[in-house]
Amino acid sequence: MSVHPSLDIVTAWVLRVAYMRMTAPAHASWMASCMLMHTLEAAGIHSTHVLDWSSAGELGQALTPEIRKRILGVAQHLNIWMSFDIGRSRVHLQTLDFDLPAPREGSYTTELLELLPHSENLNPDKSVDVLDLKNSLATIVERHHSAPPSVLAQCNLTLLLCRRLRTLNFHFQGSLLNQVLSVTARGIQAAQDLLDDCAPWHHVVNVPFQIICILLALDTPAAIAQLNDGIKTLSNIQLVYPTDAAKEALSTACLLIHLHRKRKEADLKTLSEIVSTYSPSVLFDQQFATQPQNINDWSSHTWLESLPEMPDLQTFDIDRFLNGSSEWSLPSDWTQGL
Repeated sequence: MSVHPSLDIVTAWVLRVAYMRMTAPAHASWMASCMLMHTLEAAGIHSTHVLDWSSAGELGQALTPEIRKRILGVAQHLNIWMSFDIGRSRVHLQTLDFDLPAPREGSYTTELLELLPHSENLNPDKSVDVLDLKNSLATIVERHHSAPPSVLAQCNLTLLLCRRLRTLNFHFQGSLLNQVLSVTARGIQAAQDLLDDCAPWHHVVNVPFQIICILLALDTPAAIAQLNDGIKTLSNIQLVYPTDAAKEALSTACLLIHLHRKRKEADLKTLSEIVSTYSPSVLFDQQFATQPQNINDWSSHTWLESLPEMPDLQTFDIDRFLNGSSEWSLPSDWTQGL
């Protein structure tokens, strides 16, 4: 290799790392992304103070300020996220000089790179509190991203913020929870759209997998309802791109869902035993067998069986009940019969 890697070599490394993100093991991809950053530094592309524009033609194809910004931005994007995904250090280049490239009609590169400052603020060596993370999450989920790769980048950042918040015991609820689920739904659809268009992108495997993990962690009816679309998309990806990474993501996701189901089944068994032992209908039957009494004293001992059919209980939120919220109340036709 020459003293200064050519722009062709740098561009080839960007493409290689993007390809490895979807096909190669995580650690190999991360090391390649680090090599990419060091190649940028060796070429002097990382800083306008280092790069000699008068000799930029020696890099091969014409290196313009816009091309430099786009290559450097995408390289940072790849290295940051590969580092975050496996908990490794990212490459910090001295005298790094980066500005967003100018927007182009029909291009979403700038839209994607606008997320870089938010991503860098989540570096593990930076201390952030719950309020900062919540505000960052609220900002990210309200952004509008159009193209599927850009939507996946937004979704990936949303998922990282959710994971960081959960480690701080933050409880998702209300409009913020709905916005997060809206982003995850768009992320699943974006991955499927890229698959349908035969347009591979490095987030197409890991984002659907991470979505499934977050949906299981949130464990709300709305979150669980998205699991089918998530696992279906991940299965489709594995069929089109039968790489080790895709196969491992699908098998691990299926295992997590299986374990989640087993936990739910254990919980259901415990709840069923409690109801079958202590419900008023059971106690009534036991008392009636030993000491007959006027059945009219019980308006209807089968009332428990009809509870799941009542509309308000189908959407009953135990948290609102425990917090004394006035948003949940008995329907008027119930109180008339009491």
